[in-house]
Amino acid sequence: MKIAMSVIWLILVVLFVLLGMYYHSQSARKIPHIETSVRPLQREDSALQVQVSVAGSELDEPLYEFVRKFNEQIDETNLASSRANRLTACGYYLASFAAFVSMMIEWRESLAKLF
Repeated sequence: MKIAMSVIWLILVVLFVLLGMYYHSQSARKIPHIETSVRPLQREDSALQVQVSVAGSELDEPLYEFVRKFNEQIDETNLASSRANRLTACGYYLASFAAFVSMMIEWRESLAKLF
């Protein structure tokens, strides 16, 4: 029975370490920002330069404002996701340590005979 329990604890240790490593790696993933492209006739290298405005303001100004605010939300989401994944990884590492200690308690009598 001790061998079976030890194998179960060992499997849990390995499983929790692998899950901790997975969530730790996921904490580094980021959603990229979106970018706006410049209209072909507004590029600096274009032979013909065209400016379009409506009621005295640039046509793409609302788009640029949307992209800026959307990228701010992406940054907040990235930060929250990173924190949650790091916290989850720490929980799995702690669970792995607890399983390892339980495995050592299971082996206590066998290890005492060796020393």
